[in-house]
Amino acid sequence: CGTTGLLAFFYTIYYGSIQHHGFLFYVIRRSIWISHYSCQKTQTSSFLNTPSKINPNIILTTLFGLHLIGDLMAACLEYKHSFSQGQSVAKFIKESKSDKMLIAGAALMI
Repeated sequence: CGTTGLLAFFYTIYYGSIQHHGFLFYVIRRSIWISHYSCQKTQTSSFLNTPSKINPNIILTTLFGLHLIGDLMAACLEYKHSFSQGQSVAKFIKESKSDKMLIAGAALMI
């Protein structure tokens, strides 16, 4: 339900960006964690009617490993190409001697 709700929101109202899509991972991770503790150890699969042998620890470890790879790729890209202009703005403010002035900002939602 959580994944479906988030996907419906992303596709209809607001697409979001990569930090918003991290909520999908959060929902999946919590679902696996809750299912591990709320269900019996020997669940029966309705499809095959045999005990389920899926270990949630393996699933979570695999998901964390994939996220680690993605995080390392993002960190390398951040090192090569600056995603934030914070350092250049700070340098400009210091060079123009505006660091003692009051600075006000506004957020723009498009």
